[in-house]
Amino acid sequence: MLNKEQTNEVKDLIKKAIIDKIENYKLIGDIKPFHERLFSRERIRETSFFHSCSTTIGVTLFQNIGYLIAKENKIFRKVEKQYLVSGNFSDEAKSLIENIIFDLGRKQKDHKKRIPNIKMEIKEVLGCASKKVTPSNQIADLFLEKFNGEEIYIEIKSVKPNKSESKEIRRGMLKIVALRNRAVKVLAGMPYNPYEPDEFKWPLPLNYLKVGEDLLIGKEFWDFLGGKGTYEELLKIFEEVGNELKDEIENKIKNLINM
Repeated sequence: MLNKEQTNEVKDLIKKAIIDKIENYKLIGDIKPFHERLFSRERIRETSFFHSCSTTIGVTLFQNIGYLIAKENKIFRKVEKQYLVSGNFSDEAKSLIENIIFDLGRKQKDHKKRIPNIKMEIKEVLGCASKKVTPSNQIADLFLEKFNGEEIYIEIKSVKPNKSESKEIRRGMLKIVALRNRAVKVLAGMPYNPYEPDEFKWPLPLNYLKVGEDLLIGKEFWDFLGGKGTYEELLKIFEEVGNELKDEIENKIKNLINM
């Protein structure tokens, strides 16, 4: 659950992002003569503005919101964002991680295809020792440490990552394990489920991650950071900001249409 100070911080963060977009968005190189023959210039400009706002409400904003929520959760002793993980990265570990990713990405009918199993993969990485080590690092979007010493590293990603992005998520997670050289918790988080109320079904990340184990989506993700009810509270905050900025948004759209 969010306290009043958290609610205000999150609300201010969202409002600032949208107000900046309203004030600074300009139509530059946005003429689409073929599209305008099929649809209307007004609809195209409205849609273009919406897509630009949607990009603003993207990974970076959700990373910052996640930090604001987690840092007040009393179960965490330490919370940091854009956390630099440093350590030694062996050639063997690097090669093993690439082999794991390759096998995870095999076609479904391939008998050598791996099924995501983060616990098993962590064991494999930790069991891979080599004298050829090189200092390296990896950025975690969020780092959480519980009072019992448990370390949690989270990647916050878009809800429909492509194949390369999906592979990079798993690569980063396993590299963090290698750098820490211990069985830490590594997770990927997505801010919402675009298929709700159905199960998440975007196929590309599901080759590399398992929902509910190392992939937390929507309610499960936000409640993990802030406790039960956080997801619903966050939706309410977004709705409040939308209502407060409704006139500014509508005026911006009208101005774009009439240009």
